[in-house]
Amino acid sequence: MPIARSLLATAIEGVADGDVQRLPLSAGDHDGFEVVNALRVIKCLDEGRSEFMKWTVNDHRADFAGQYRMVTNLKVKSDAIPDGAHVFRMEGWLVALIVSETVKLAMENAGCFGAKFVEVT
Repeated sequence: MPIARSLLATAIEGVADGDVQRLPLSAGDHDGFEVVNALRVIKCLDEGRSEFMKWTVNDHRADFAGQYRMVTNLKVKSDAIPDGAHVFRMEGWLVALIVSETVKLAMENAGCFGAKFVEVT
């Protein structure tokens, strides 16, 4: 889960209200930070354009068989993403945090220049 200063969390929530949950974070003497939890999960991986590997029953985690083990060159099916979805995780590969261009701009306007954004459409 991403950790952000409260100002940045406010900017994200301003665009993605309902897609995120803000949780205050206490870490010693460091105040003003929050966990920004993505609440929405969408099935949208474009398997035809992405590179991925799935767990098999022969792997050391047979209980994960059929789930994505690794995804590289991640691409999403744009038509599978509902209008108004601004922050979400991808079903089957919760590692990736997907944000809309609107959220990206809101983050940059709030002074966030350390995040790395990769086009996935």
